[in-house]
Amino acid sequence: MKKKWQLRGWLVSVVLFIGMVTVGDAALAYNVSGTIGNSSGKSGQTFVSVQYNGGGDTGLGTCLLSGTGSFTIHGVGPGTYQISAWMDVNGSGTHNANEPTAASGSFTVTNTDVPVGTINLTLPSQTAPPPVASNKFMVIPGDSGALVQWKTETNGQEIADSYNLYWGTAPNPGPGNTPGGGTFTVLGRDDGHAFFGSTNGTAIYVAIEAVNALGTSARTSTGPVTIGPLSGGATVTGRVLSPGIAKSANTPLYIAVVNESANPPAFFLARIANPGDTHGTVVAAFENPMLRNLRVELSRYPEILKALETGQSVIVTDVPGVASPP
Repeated sequence: MKKKWQLRGWLVSVVLFIGMVTVGDAALAYNVSGTIGNSSGKSGQTFVSVQYNGGGDTGLGTCLLSGTGSFTIHGVGPGTYQISAWMDVNGSGTHNANEPTAASGSFTVTNTDVPVGTINLTLPSQTAPPPVASNKFMVIPGDSGALVQWKTETNGQEIADSYNLYWGTAPNPGPGNTPGGGTFTVLGRDDGHAFFGSTNGTAIYVAIEAVNALGTSARTSTGPVTIGPLSGGATVTGRVLSPGIAKSANTPLYIAVVNESANPPAFFLARIANPGDTHGTVVAAFENPMLRNLRVELSRYPEILKALETGQSVIVTDVPGVASPP
């Protein structure tokens, strides 16, 4: 009997210890609640987060799809914080310096839930967008087009609401000066754009300008850049699956091979006019660096068709005129 009581007493001690730990852990997490108002005149969903009072994100937050209203953020531990909120006006999902923001005063969480009251969204002070520096702007030519990349200008958040991109065969492209090219507007969250439809061998110029509510920056231009696939190096083959995507004879497929170890990254672009074609284009071949843009009939290369079909490497061991290894 004595041994049984000792065992029972040990189990009761373990249960009490676990109970105390469980209660203690549960007591470390509290709710912070409040209301988001809006006097900015803008609309969009609002992201609300708990920030450390000395700076830094706790990783705790919520999103108000309507932009305003009450919110509750769960799981906030003891400490001193403030609430930060911003409205995603342009729908980019990233904080733009020109979008409405709000912040609460600091508050301390100790051993209970904390209401922070109403926080009102207002427009920040805006500054004109700076020009895009030319050393942060590059054009990578490809088959029938090019990829344009630039470094977005920020002061902690994205400054530009959008970027205007111009390209054409005349120097210094801009409004009314895009012969043989065109123009495109890119959201401020993006730092690149690909355009196609140019003729291989054509020399083009490209320019970009940043835009926000207070104005437009000076344009930065570069060129000429000759459109066409790059030559040299190894041949890269593969298979692109697109189930459920409607395609037609006029639906092109664009493929990019990126060497991210290069500085800046190296891009190799290819365009397939019709993904269902029975022909392919050899962009570059290792055995003949001078070969470029060679059109081949895929039915004559069963090893390529097999690689495209299986998505696996294919080893050819009986190439005519080539002796097999001993």
